[in-house]
Amino acid sequence: MVKLEVLTGYLDALLNISDVTDDFKNGLIFKGKDEVGTVGLATHTTFEVIDNAKKERVDFLLVHHGGWEEIDMSLFGQKMSKLDRYRISLYIAHSSLDNASEFGTGDSLARLLEMSIIGRFADYGKGKAGVYGTVDKTSFDMLCQQLLRKMPGAKIEASKNGAEYVTRLAIVTGNGKLTKWLEEAYKLGCDTYLTGEGSVFTRIFAKEIAMNLIFAGHTSTERPGVLSLGRKIKEKFKDIKIIELKETFF
Repeated sequence: MVKLEVLTGYLDALLNISDVTDDFKNGLIFKGKDEVGTVGLATHTTFEVIDNAKKERVDFLLVHHGGWEEIDMSLFGQKMSKLDRYRISLYIAHSSLDNASEFGTGDSLARLLEMSIIGRFADYGKGKAGVYGTVDKTSFDMLCQQLLRKMPGAKIEASKNGAEYVTRLAIVTGNGKLTKWLEEAYKLGCDTYLTGEGSVFTRIFAKEIAMNLIFAGHTSTERPGVLSLGRKIKEKFKDIKIIELKETFF
């Protein structure tokens, strides 16, 4: 077991939570038990995830997305009530995880695809959420198949707008819809842009600059970052049990 304040102190420092001032709530937003023996990992704070956390006897729920009052509206109070009944703490790592090097959402997905990271792009909060780099030359279709193999639950929407072969890839996990991010990736020499989801304007812009575009699902692209953060916790606190909670992929 680890004291709750010790675990949250470690995460706060690792994720530079004190620097997150222009985002939804990050860090510990609900306090459950004073001691943590089991940490549950998920992308979203859904009723499904909270109930699965209870089934797995989780003390500390670590997520990428809310509960946030701004998003969950009237459901926010219901979720906090469930956490209270189950005595489960809730910790959110949002933009701080997107912008983190090595174990962040972009870096984790890049590592899954065996991409050599050259640098970061896509201003987000006080950091950069995107990563770009090189991959072994592969056809666009083969890259899509690789994503399906390595990312269970991924639902691929692929638009081959340019190069037949992918050699330089840009990644913004989650909602990487902004056309300014696509243009930045294009100017960095990337032939393919991979994100979770976007808009009609993302699709139009990618087509008109002849950049390959892949939407692989919001949950699918960001969950690897949460799992990486879980591994960091395990490295630091050997006695803590880490559980990857089942969740619906959106």
